[in-house]
Amino acid sequence: MVRAAHSLMPDPDDDATAPAVESPLKDICQCVIYTRLSREDDKSHSPETQLYVCEDCARRQGWRVLKVFTQDAETPISGKAFDERPGWDALSGYLDRMPERERAKTCVLVKAFDRFSRNLREGLETEEKFRSELKVRLRSADNVYLAPETAEGWMTFVDLMKFAEWERKMIVKRTRDGLATARRKGVHLGRPPKHFTKDDTGRIIPTPQAMEVVRLRSEGRTYSQIARRVGDVTRQEAFSICQYLSDELARGALD
Repeated sequence: MVRAAHSLMPDPDDDATAPAVESPLKDICQCVIYTRLSREDDKSHSPETQLYVCEDCARRQGWRVLKVFTQDAETPISGKAFDERPGWDALSGYLDRMPERERAKTCVLVKAFDRFSRNLREGLETEEKFRSELKVRLRSADNVYLAPETAEGWMTFVDLMKFAEWERKMIVKRTRDGLATARRKGVHLGRPPKHFTKDDTGRIIPTPQAMEVVRLRSEGRTYSQIARRVGDVTRQEAFSICQYLSDELARGALD
């Protein structure tokens, strides 16, 4: 009896008894391609590379490319939020106007999920909205079989979104640290204030007009009086010149 009962149990080595796993590419036959570039990204994320990888992926899968949205790569923009992304707004509008029967067989194709988003919360919410409301799936050319909507792919997708946000935060931190170091050395990395310019070493130096503003201010003249005395300098600009130099002196950037 024990032997008979054992013979009725499924053989784990028998593929015919294993539950069928639905293909993460099931019913997808067309795609829209989206590319995005941040100013801090390296050459591996260049607009040309992203587009080539996505188009090659679509070709290998036999997908028809309906449209390509490259605005957010041609003009670099952060992946922190979806707001004020002209390319993403155009893509969303395009999909919204598409008949639902067409959306059901369409995916949004990016080179990597960090091109889609570098914000864990917004990335998860947007992926779910696209899938539940628009019936459009998200796929990455770097791993086209990873499906965020499946139990098998969801956790990996979350981990990738977490890493993408951590990477963005580290880029911001490195940038701030670099700017702080430059400021301590007296180097101004941003756009020089009006009536100041940069010398060959990158240091900000006042123009003759700015020097005249400081001289008149040291004599006790008001900003309105200074503006009337110095050509092409407004009252607000005279104040900004003095405020800027005062701040630089306070942090020891000027002798």
